[in-house]
Amino acid sequence: MPNNKTIRDWTAHSSLIFEGKVIKTNSSLEPLEIHGPSSAVIEISHLIWSRPIFAGYTHQQITGVFSHSNDPDIRPEEPMTIFARSRIMGRTLTADVVGFEMMEDGKGIRSEIENAIHDMQDDAINRRADSAVLVIIGKVNAILPFEGHPKFLSEHDPGWKIAEIGVQSLLKGTHKAKTIKILFASSIDIRWFKSPKLHEDELKVFLIHERRDQAGKIADTAAKLEKAIPENMLAVVDPLDVLPVDSAPKLTIHLTR
Repeated sequence: MPNNKTIRDWTAHSSLIFEGKVIKTNSSLEPLEIHGPSSAVIEISHLIWSRPIFAGYTHQQITGVFSHSNDPDIRPEEPMTIFARSRIMGRTLTADVVGFEMMEDGKGIRSEIENAIHDMQDDAINRRADSAVLVIIGKVNAILPFEGHPKFLSEHDPGWKIAEIGVQSLLKGTHKAKTIKILFASSIDIRWFKSPKLHEDELKVFLIHERRDQAGKIADTAAKLEKAIPENMLAVVDPLDVLPVDSAPKLTIHLTR
């Protein structure tokens, strides 16, 4: 069985992780994919994890390209756990296999994969905490209109609103007042629909950010959203910026170590 680091690496580079079997080697379902010894038709029996776009692929057949996998010896019709990254979405899905493990006696490595996914999620949260100017536990006291900034000059208007939050605990940064006002995007535009939508009486952990103007290429979506925050204002823009209260212990350990 691959070690935890290998499983984590495979998981980090995958678009979908599933249990299935190779139906036919040296074959492809996609006309755009050249047949070769590294390509095979794979049947998905159980989807362990995937990006949302692949959620309906259980019990479907896809084309897998094994050229970058850990083992060139593919055993057709034997159950296996496959880590794959999407390559072509045409008539069917073609995916690069980044790693796989044969299932012995019907036993897979689901628990190890779940642990890897949880670790990745924790790492992503802590990266957001690292980039935040304030991290607080607080309760939304009121939702107010925001009128201090001209309309966003784009079809992707965030529809800023103000949330007045009662501060219960300060986990990072400096803030002496008992309340704080932050912005959130009320828009359901494609750029903003995943951003947190706040409501009165919510008790949450808030990872609060300010405007970030990066020189050169911006690598992540969150940084692009932060560019839209008005100057001298604070906001939550990323889905990971608002978390359940039980996330606080992990953040506290991370922020104080």
